[in-house]
Amino acid sequence: MPNTIEFLAENLMQNTAEYYCAYCGEPNLTFIDLSAGGQQSYVEDCQVCCNPNILYVRVDEDTLDIEIDTESES
Repeated sequence: MPNTIEFLAENLMQNTAEYYCAYCGEPNLTFIDLSAGGQQSYVEDCQVCCNPNILYVRVDEDTLDIEIDTESES
């Protein structure tokens, strides 16, 4: 059985979510840092068209369900 730190590290690294680019509409995969809280926002470039998206991330602390809204940076 892994120790607590190894278990947390493995589970944190596996938290990904999909969002749709505000520019081209293509799906993108992003990693979510659950230790950053239930509401987060940051800028991430689209993996397809390279335009910057503002991601608004909400994490349900009970179920760990993740919702992401996007908008263009400009």
